[in-house]
Amino acid sequence: MSSITGSHRRTTQTEGSGTSVALRASGPLAAIALVAFVASIVATEGDPLELATSPFSIAASMAGLAALVALSLGMTDLAARRPELRHGPGQVGWAIASVGTVLAAGGQWTQLFALPGLAGPAPDLAVNGIGSVVAGYIASYIVLGVGWLLVGISLLRAGSAPRAIVWTLIVGAVLSIAPLPVRFAVLAVAVSLLARRR
Repeated sequence: MSSITGSHRRTTQTEGSGTSVALRASGPLAAIALVAFVASIVATEGDPLELATSPFSIAASMAGLAALVALSLGMTDLAARRPELRHGPGQVGWAIASVGTVLAAGGQWTQLFALPGLAGPAPDLAVNGIGSVVAGYIASYIVLGVGWLLVGISLLRAGSAPRAIVWTLIVGAVLSIAPLPVRFAVLAVAVSLLARRR
């Protein structure tokens, strides 16, 4: 009886922890980022220079950064809930996904703070970027996508999570590698849904 009570207490503590709340918030924040980005495309008619300084675009970058930071903070909660992420290939995937999420958050930070600042004095850099920065940005999202893909495969093999959510996570991981705006949105929504399940 005491072991059941202890197990229930641990589950309740995990569900109410700050990292659990952060993980659940990552999906809605990513959805806000996507909506704000679409609004910025409409408002600027896709002009890349105007896009860099559009209030909607800045809001999208801010929400995107918040989503990735929330995802980063929630990684420990995810491993606590899913034993398959604490050993073997699942642990490797979890570690790579953790690093990739932090790196992608750095890319969002650049979009939020550096890109609008470059639009005035260096419009060419704001539109085309700096070669090494662009390479780092691409590498960050490759690490993010590969890590989360491994997490998804581990969850799928363990069969401990709803298959529809896990497949959405896997699709989101692949989309994270593609050159798309707010490319992490599907992934963040899937992880957020996963965090709401035991």
